[in-house]
Amino acid sequence: MNDFQLVDSDQALREVLDDLDSFDSIGVDAERASGFKYGQDAYLIQLISSKIAYLIDPKGLSADAIAELAAVMNNKEWILHSATQDLPCLGELGLMPKKIFDTEVAAKLLGFERFGLAAIVFELEQVELAKEHSAADWSIRPLTKEMLEYAAQDVYFLKSITSKLSDRLKEKGRMEFAEEEFRHLLNFKPKPIGDNPWRKTSGVHLLKKPIQLARLREMWLVRDAFAFEHDIAPGRVVSDKALSYAAGADYKNLAEMKKDKQFHGRLLPKLYTKLFDAYKAAEHGELPPLQEKSSDHTPHHKNWQKLKPEVDKRYKEFKSSLAELVGDTGIPAEAIMSPGIIRDAFWNEVPIEEMEAYLKSSGARDWQLSFVLPLILNLS
Repeated sequence: MNDFQLVDSDQALREVLDDLDSFDSIGVDAERASGFKYGQDAYLIQLISSKIAYLIDPKGLSADAIAELAAVMNNKEWILHSATQDLPCLGELGLMPKKIFDTEVAAKLLGFERFGLAAIVFELEQVELAKEHSAADWSIRPLTKEMLEYAAQDVYFLKSITSKLSDRLKEKGRMEFAEEEFRHLLNFKPKPIGDNPWRKTSGVHLLKKPIQLARLREMWLVRDAFAFEHDIAPGRVVSDKALSYAAGADYKNLAEMKKDKQFHGRLLPKLYTKLFDAYKAAEHGELPPLQEKSSDHTPHHKNWQKLKPEVDKRYKEFKSSLAELVGDTGIPAEAIMSPGIIRDAFWNEVPIEEMEAYLKSSGARDWQLSFVLPLILNLS
């Protein structure tokens, strides 16, 4: 069993800060409860500097104590797995790394066939990590012993696998690639929610009429307000699937909505009246377009053959060359460069002499350009 210590008070935190501060790098992970609570708050922060995993309950700490933790952590290198998952919720607490080592990124650059944390730990340490609590409700208190042990294992091997991954990166001559990726991660920001988050509702693609989209929009707003007020994940109030279904149904009155067995939800009885009022209000509001319009939107590449056949031909030739590069290097295509950046460049028919500047301005790193630019320049 991994050694761990629960830190759920200001005093308990102050007793471990000196140990954390004595190391240049700290293994870091965070557990959220987004399947149960509204938002992406961190409900547990796991840190390891040597052999003891400190399991920090941010909900049990004062603002002053969290500031003291930040004063230590923000001067360190953080070792994370899939940093983009945890950086936002930790940043909300004022916790930001000075440097990053991302074990997932390193595994991808090394050509690992599987790059989940459990797979990497098994590959390098021959230890199997349990995953039965990965979708647990981390907002409950007290946390069970089993949950704490699970949380500890997620950071317990971070430092040892980082050492081995670093050695392999150096052997392959890819440490510079990794370091460039890690520097890029320091500026990571999650994508903005956008003006119409309701359009991301599962099942929205089944709605084919503007009035149906309007119903979904109005009901989504009611559900979201209720979820926010009661700090409940929206999907636990009424599922996306049920909400989209109701938006596509034709209800004459509230009684019909209540009788529909396919429209169900754990907390739906509390919202029937408000949801039906929103459903009906959609008839008098602005009807949204079936598709959001964007002046710089790149169509799905499956439609390119009809829209721009020459561009489609060049893009397919590029993809063929990229597939060969993936086979030679073992690096996944999406790690070599974001597919979206590449598609935008082709669709916008960026001139060859401007291609490097365009890709770089879109976020491509130098090591990625060294792989992708020759492929583009060699196209027929």
